[in-house]
Amino acid sequence: MLPVPDLLTASFVVVDPRKALPSHIAQRARFEPVPADHPSMPRPSTLVDGGVSFPILSRLTGEPHLLVSMTGPPGWPPEHLFDASAEAGALAIMTEGLMLDPALARFVSTDGPERAQDVPEDFFVPQWVRVMGSAERSGLLMTTRGLSRLGLPELRTTGLPPYLGLAWARVLTVVAFRLLQDLWQDLDRDPGLRSREISEEFTIEPYDLALALSQDARDSYEVAARLRFGDEHLTLLPPRDHDGPVAHWFREATILLFPTARI
Repeated sequence: MLPVPDLLTASFVVVDPRKALPSHIAQRARFEPVPADHPSMPRPSTLVDGGVSFPILSRLTGEPHLLVSMTGPPGWPPEHLFDASAEAGALAIMTEGLMLDPALARFVSTDGPERAQDVPEDFFVPQWVRVMGSAERSGLLMTTRGLSRLGLPELRTTGLPPYLGLAWARVLTVVAFRLLQDLWQDLDRDPGLRSREISEEFTIEPYDLALALSQDARDSYEVAARLRFGDEHLTLLPPRDHDGPVAHWFREATILLFPTARI
């Protein structure tokens, strides 16, 4: 049984704004000046691990930064997320600051057109959810960031062979897409839902890959998997009838989902 939050909050940060906000600006979101060590800000080491360059990182010293937050109910569309992102992007342009998505520990470009996400199937998970890995003695720990602001526990996989890290970042992205679609369907049927059951065992379909990753999945095969909820995370596991080491399932699933991958 998974809880469904009453309200969700999405926050973005305008880093090092070099111009003051216009006095006449209409505020739809909450604005708050924050220092670089504010709890909402990711650690500099996390940003470096995520690929942020040192010239960009140096702008964190240009505090105070501007925290932009919006709150809304779970369900489709996630207006709190879309609107907070749009507000922060506009403010970053007006103030010549940099837009940071602190939940993903990633700076966001404000250049170029927005990707159309008008229906749930168009939701582009890599834009709003990130998979990050860290090395442990048993293998890689892969964890999503960003699902919690959409009403789901974060996903994780433990004990992953390091050579499968890139492939399993894509697998977790696909599973996140599938879980979000199911959540939004449930809330569309019952907007007042406060808890919901999900199937412990499920199948990752080639259709899910095609939608979540915008890739041709005609050569892919379905993969049976299992989810276990605990410690506020959903852990992705092999199905109960899997016979053999978990590492074998990781490799077999990768081959079935991505037959052309070199592993």
